Amino acid sequence: MHDHDLDLIAEHASGLLTGADESRAAELVRTCEACAVEFADHSHVRTLLASAPAPTLSEFERTRLRRSVLDAMAPPKPAGAPWQRRFLAAAGAVAAIFVVVAGIGIVGQMSGGDDGLTLADGGEAADTTASAEALVPFDQLTRDAMGEQAADEDADLRFEADDAAATAMPQLLVEVGEIDAAVLDSVLAELSVAVMDASEPLGVEEAVAFGATCAFTVEDEILGLVLATVDGVSSQVFLIGDRTEPIVVILLSSDCSPPAP
Repeated sequence: MHDHDLDLIAEHASGLLTGADESRAAELVRTCEACAVEFADHSHVRTLLASAPAPTLSEFERTRLRRSVLDAMAPPKPAGAPWQRRFLAAAGAVAAIFVVVAGIGIVGQMSGGDDGLTLADGGEAADTTASAEALVPFDQLTRDAMGEQAADEDADLRFEADDAAATAMPQLLVEVGEIDAAVLDSVLAELSVAVMDASEPLGVEEAVAFGATCAFTVEDEILGLVLATVDGVSSQVFLIGDRTEPIVVILLSSDCSPPAP
């Protein structure tokens, strides 16, 4: 009877032992049933692990890992930068106003209370004495300057938001001049791409307001519209049905009938 050195048996099964340790472990496996079972179990596990596929990350896990690393390595965003820019711009405006007001006061003191200021060449300067009623409190100047700055920034933000929304909106209503069938196919191909990006179909009233008088005769939802003179014939071309594979419907503007084949 002996103390089972299971760690030694595990190392032996892993092939990590050499010399006297390897000989001792081999002897234990040969003469001890418990050591032999332990050795067999470790060897079986090693065989299963060797035949198993290598673990890999899914695309979702790789994306999350990359995002976490990029977020950790990104430099911190400066806090309060918009407020600082607004304050500095307002402070600059206030400083300019203060210089003007201070300059008027200095010129008034230099005039010595006279009606005019005598220049070096003997000419007369205009009256520059500032009255107390004309002076605006400095804190009021600060509030006015900061208010104007904030209003300008808000207007800029609104303009940028409106411009971005207009740019992002797909163009579903198209009006072209006189074209042939080949050019119409090219226009419809571009319109089909815009239709796929649109969130909602066109309304019949919207199409009629654009000039498609035949829109009321279209039985399906209108996805896109082209007004054109195709091969000399005024036509209204509608995209209807499935937005991924829209159907083209061409109607003559004169009587809303399909063109002759």
